[in-house]
Amino acid sequence: HLGRSPSTLYNYRRLVEQLPEGFKSQQLAKVTPKLIDELYHHLGTVGKRKPATVLRFHALLRSAFAQGVRWGLIDRNPTDRATPPRVNRPEIKPPAVGDVLRVIDRAAASRNPENAVVFRLLAATGCRRGEVCGLQWRDFDFSTEPMRVVIRRAVLEIEKQLIVQGTKTHAVRSVALDEETAEMLRE
Repeated sequence: HLGRSPSTLYNYRRLVEQLPEGFKSQQLAKVTPKLIDELYHHLGTVGKRKPATVLRFHALLRSAFAQGVRWGLIDRNPTDRATPPRVNRPEIKPPAVGDVLRVIDRAAASRNPENAVVFRLLAATGCRRGEVCGLQWRDFDFSTEPMRVVIRRAVLEIEKQLIVQGTKTHAVRSVALDEETAEMLRE
């Protein structure tokens, strides 16, 4: 668990619960790359999981077996020679500007008009949802031109518990805001 975020640990636990009992009961020394390839095939065909999901299982197993090597429980990591599925990542196509503006306008006219500011910040900064939820007023520098926001934390929810942590990339970044977004924040 060292160096892993709470959300990563939570997702790893969920994946472990989904591994077939036959695989989980294998002795470490008897787990081979072939057995892992068969597991990937099983997860993709019988389990009907998409390649990207099977790749998450691969990341979990790679990490777990690497720890087993460090602890001296096994001599080599069998996932190093296994063949995880290929994932074709489609090009991300952002929504049209007009569509984004319509969402912001509808949010402004809703029962919760403050959501318009949230959507505007998402669009203006490219932040993740949890990063916008982690913003505090002290993160905004109203004295600069253009106005800037420092993104340094994120909020995530795991099993109905809110956790405040650093950003996903652990990087603090400063983003300049356009005048319209800055005006919304000033108001």
